[in-house]
Amino acid sequence: MKDLYLTKYFPGTSEAKVDVIHLLVVIAVYLLANWLVGFVFGLVSWIPILGWLVAIVRVVIRVYLSVGVLVALLAFLKMVK
Repeated sequence: MKDLYLTKYFPGTSEAKVDVIHLLVVIAVYLLANWLVGFVFGLVSWIPILGWLVAIVRVVIRVYLSVGVLVALLAFLKMVK
């Protein structure tokens, strides 16, 4: 099976390999970033022309952040490099 080098695409996930505290900090940072993206884009989404574009960008960023949490968990379990 080919090695998965996903940690280079998601910042901070390589530090999750160290111990549980680092894993929890990385997950907290990704969750905070997810909340912050929702808050900031929520403030901008009231503009009629940009509303649908902001919604698409927000979904893409939230998916990226969610996959980042998953990669951090997989890095902690030593399933990805």
